[in-house]
Amino acid sequence: MAYDISLRTTHRWLLAILIAIVFLLPGLAILPRLGVEVDEALITNAIFEGGAPIYAWHFGGVEIPVMLLSYLGALKAWIYNAIFAVWTPSEISLRLPTLLLGLLTLWLAWKLIDRVVGERAAWIGTALLATDTAFLLTETIDFGPVAIQHVLKIGGVLLVLRFFDSGRVAWLGAGFFLFGVGIWDKALFGWILVGLAVAAFAVYPREVLARVTLRNAGVAAAGLLIGAFPFLAYNVSRPGETLRANATLQSGDAIGKSVLVHATMNGSVGFGFFVAGDTGPKPGNPVTFLERAAFQVSRWSGHPHSNLTEYAFLLSLLALPFAREVWRPVAFAVVFMLVTWLQMIYTSGAGAAAHHVILFWPAHLFVIAAVLAQWRWGALIALVLCVSSLAVSNQTFVELVRNGPGLRWTDAIRPLTNVLAAQKARHLIAIDWGIVETVQLLSEGNTPLVYTPAADPNPDAKTLLYLAAEERNVFVTHTAGNEIRAGAAQRLSEIATGYNRERVQIETVYDRNGRAIFELFRYRPKAAQ
Repeated sequence: MAYDISLRTTHRWLLAILIAIVFLLPGLAILPRLGVEVDEALITNAIFEGGAPIYAWHFGGVEIPVMLLSYLGALKAWIYNAIFAVWTPSEISLRLPTLLLGLLTLWLAWKLIDRVVGERAAWIGTALLATDTAFLLTETIDFGPVAIQHVLKIGGVLLVLRFFDSGRVAWLGAGFFLFGVGIWDKALFGWILVGLAVAAFAVYPREVLARVTLRNAGVAAAGLLIGAFPFLAYNVSRPGETLRANATLQSGDAIGKSVLVHATMNGSVGFGFFVAGDTGPKPGNPVTFLERAAFQVSRWSGHPHSNLTEYAFLLSLLALPFAREVWRPVAFAVVFMLVTWLQMIYTSGAGAAAHHVILFWPAHLFVIAAVLAQWRWGALIALVLCVSSLAVSNQTFVELVRNGPGLRWTDAIRPLTNVLAAQKARHLIAIDWGIVETVQLLSEGNTPLVYTPAADPNPDAKTLLYLAAEERNVFVTHTAGNEIRAGAAQRLSEIATGYNRERVQIETVYDRNGRAIFELFRYRPKAAQ
């Protein structure tokens, strides 16, 4: 039996504000504590001088960036071009907008669940999403990027549902326009569309087929094509480049990729990835009231590294026979999840990171909310689930304070940017991945770096030797044991040594926990023996 609730408008606003605060506060605490990662900084290739989108439109002397990578559009760069025009690039200006997009996603999720199941389920589902650690982290640290993808996905579904309710094709066109923009934003949005389409035809075949007319199909296709036009223009200009460069199938790694789903669902995905796995030579200590409170909560809660969400999801599926009123929307969510995940399994290089798995959020939370909403004690159970997730988010913050961020998000990147800006070098050359775009963002394009990969199995020896021959050239890379592309510095040294050059160390850059993360050096002729 479903339990309806009837809240006064004031109570609704208070509950909505509470959910927003519970989502925003952990995000605001976390976002300044991590350095900027290269995937977050890719947008600079379409904003600052020295960057180069792989595809752009040119009108006279004006360049309009369209694609940053073969699968990644410039939509986010367009947005941040406006933001950075009035707000200096930093960890805060980069991440606060996506955290606010997370708030918009919460509101859209509430609207969707309320429309499909009811208000009680909407409050439960939105609370579960607001406290979900993986959602919090990937919205705050939008390295996927995924924040815009969530808005386009849920917003598009809501508009299509409005078409089903009203019959007005304008809503259908608008919904598919958002889907098209999603494809331009990131081609992997195609996974979402396939998952939604299969789920719709599998669970609601009569309703869908009743609305498949030539007119409706034309409107949907037009909306999709208009939204995806920049992406399509790129693939016409460079025929099928996105598919040729990225659509490589593999036999599947269900076990390995299911481990990632497990870690993302239970909130443990940030430990050892966003957050360093060790304390370093200088462990951080709580200083502010918020930090001391977080450490105390961590002790009280037993330092949890996983929440109860997975168990709740599995139990909700088992309890579905006793909640028959919601079996169809639940079935839709489950089919959507499975189809989306199967595409990740069989796409080479996909599904092995949190920013892929999070794309089918909040489907599993929708399942939990739909089932819990049918029972009198469902809200209390939801509260327990929310508290378990908040405890993991708190532990993530505690370990950020104590251990600092993981290598890809090292806070040494800002002092490195300052050190590089002070160099009087002919060329600044990064020989390892994960440095150039981040320095470009933090310096607003004023510290140009050249990326010359030295870790390739067969590096361009002539180019590396040419660069090493100039004593005024300064090289930068990660320190031994921290290289993203292992062996970069070693290969460069082998090439330079073979031509009578010796390395001169300039400076080592440390993170706030005392780890040596970056090193700067140059080459000079070997002294006579």
